[in-house]
Amino acid sequence: MQSRPQIGPGQGTSSQIALEVVVNLYAAVAVLFVARAVLLVANVDSRVWIGRSIYRFTDPIVAPLGQLPGADRTFVGQFGLADFTVLALVVLIPLSLSLRHGKAEAPLRDEI
Repeated sequence: MQSRPQIGPGQGTSSQIALEVVVNLYAAVAVLFVARAVLLVANVDSRVWIGRSIYRFTDPIVAPLGQLPGADRTFVGQFGLADFTVLALVVLIPLSLSLRHGKAEAPLRDEI
């Protein structure tokens, strides 16, 4: 039977804090892009203060995708293919990480 290394008090807390900071930053960025999608579907222009503030932070990420062929296709309102691509990435990145690292270790069986 293999034993796992024991983690004492105070060990691993810095990596736990770093992980929580990264997850919270990712969540904040994801909220910006979801808010952008909602504003674009509702046809909120950049002349409105909320549109201006959200678009200011998200345009540098979406603009390069808008240069790709076919990116001028719109779905609902002003919500286009470049925005859909970014929103899909926001959803798929944590999904892929959870599938990759979410597997629990199988318990070791004692030999008979």
